[in-house]
Amino acid sequence: MQLRQKLLRGMMTGTLLLAPIGLAQAKNDTATNEGSERLEERVEKALGQVEALRGIDVDVDTGVVTLKGDVASQAEKAKAEKIAKNAGGKVIVNQLEIDADKAVARIKDRAEAKKDRIDEQADKAKDKVDREAEVAKDRTERNLDPKAAANPTSHKDSIDPLVTAKVKTKILRDDLLDKSDVNVDTDADGLVTLKGSVSSDAAKNRALELARTTEGVRKVVDHLVVRAPVVK
Repeated sequence: MQLRQKLLRGMMTGTLLLAPIGLAQAKNDTATNEGSERLEERVEKALGQVEALRGIDVDVDTGVVTLKGDVASQAEKAKAEKIAKNAGGKVIVNQLEIDADKAVARIKDRAEAKKDRIDEQADKAKDKVDREAEVAKDRTERNLDPKAAANPTSHKDSIDPLVTAKVKTKILRDDLLDKSDVNVDTDADGLVTLKGSVSSDAAKNRALELARTTEGVRKVVDHLVVRAPVVK
């Protein structure tokens, strides 16, 4: 009887000793899970800021970040891993696979986007040329009107919309000038003035060359500013 009581007391004592340990372990597990969830959210948010890396599957387990999904290149795979590390991941398991079809599709999308952008810029340039042509027409009519003799308009103030359109079209279609913002003004004597910004000295020289080699251009005045494009 006494032996049985001793055994019962021993079991109860062991249970009481283990209870705090179990509670501490449960708290640790909860903290670990919460930390994993926060880390997963940070990694997903960081990857989502890069358009090419959106949609990557992120899984975090006890501090280990696993990346799954498809990317278009080895460079994107490496970039995703770097972003995960910067977001707080200590151990990164990079299971991303390179999908060549996705790379081709992305190139096509970029080409189409560039074409749409060029078409839009060309339409804007055409609208501006049309407006300038109307202004030139009004000035010409005033010059021919005897009543306007008291306020004559200089012949050099007139613009040549055809030459302007030619120069702008060549600039808009040139890949080297893709990041440039060039404004073209042409007077009736073939004097072309280029204003705005370009991304490099090479782009500036290219814009001047395109203008000089355009039919109807007599001289080119350079007011271009070299300004590095903003990286997004």
